[in-house]
Amino acid sequence: MPSMPLSQPGSDLTALLPPDLAELVASLPAALHLALNAVLPDARRRLSPRGFDTWLRGMDGLYRLGRGDMLVLGWIEAAPQVARDLGEDILQDFAAACAGFASRTSGAVIERVIATSPIAARRLGDASLFRSYLRFLEHLLSRAPRGMRPMLDHLG
Repeated sequence: MPSMPLSQPGSDLTALLPPDLAELVASLPAALHLALNAVLPDARRRLSPRGFDTWLRGMDGLYRLGRGDMLVLGWIEAAPQVARDLGEDILQDFAAACAGFASRTSGAVIERVIATSPIAARRLGDASLFRSYLRFLEHLLSRAPRGMRPMLDHLG
């Protein structure tokens, strides 16, 4: 019985992605590729085309920061949940805030921000309150950066 040829990594995802982001999939490490492959169909179904594009571009931006795969993995898993609870418009502000945190703290702390964001979004229940929460985190990073991780660990 002849075996089927192996598909290239990312070939099943390429059909679901905008053409300009297909190169991103090719550059992803295996763990991120598997996570994206698992979450992508559900995200495509739940998010509008604009929200889906914002989610992917946020992932691309965080990956290009070079702060580690766990940061991007957290975005892949958490951002659709935040969008579901608060609306897709929050994704752009959320990605911009996370990118802004990169100049002030480590990738591990940003990963905790992303990982705890679905909890914060669910508890706050309003996009404007979540934006205020992101501004609070920015203020906390500027005043007491060492207090960020313990606070996020308590939230999670």
